[in-house]
Amino acid sequence: STVDAIKKKLKLNNEEVEKNIVLAKEVVVYLLLIIMSLPPILEKNKQIRITGTRYPRYAIEFIRINNITGNLFINFDWGSYAAYKLFPYNKIAMDGRYEEVYNPELLIDFKNFHMVKNDWYKVIRDYKTDVLVIEKKYPVYNKILQHAEWKLVFENNFSGVFVPTSTAKDNYIMPIAEDDYYNKTLFYKNFRFKTK
Repeated sequence: STVDAIKKKLKLNNEEVEKNIVLAKEVVVYLLLIIMSLPPILEKNKQIRITGTRYPRYAIEFIRINNITGNLFINFDWGSYAAYKLFPYNKIAMDGRYEEVYNPELLIDFKNFHMVKNDWYKVIRDYKTDVLVIEKKYPVYNKILQHAEWKLVFENNFSGVFVPTSTAKDNYIMPIAEDDYYNKTLFYKNFRFKTK
């Protein structure tokens, strides 16, 4: 057979042949992975698209262009995006590092807040909160709408921005409803609009 002829010619034993076959298979697999990775790497227009259904980009843009600063309470799965866009003007209650950084009790407090259970208002009361971004799918959204201490200043189809009633203004700048704007200004996070 061909394998036997190769073994005789190269003076290899069975164990060495098996090792070389395994090595050859691994080389082929890695080469295929590299080849499959090349198109995205070589693409000239690399851009991460931030969709409005995954991140609260309009709510965050509203906060940014209106210079609403201070402690921001937001869903922890949106926290990293908010920190990326609003730092250093806003401190975020919790971000995607929750398992590594935050106490398990805080996670329970967050869950209670969103689901309006037990002492649900504890996280807002215990941590000085200057602005809320709440996803409409959570029961707390309607509860905060009825809460006298908070005023809804911006909303879209899936989230809302609340500020303390005592600090709410009469007029706010509204974010641009254009996808390209958010992708083109993706890295201009520290630019702040001046209000009159």
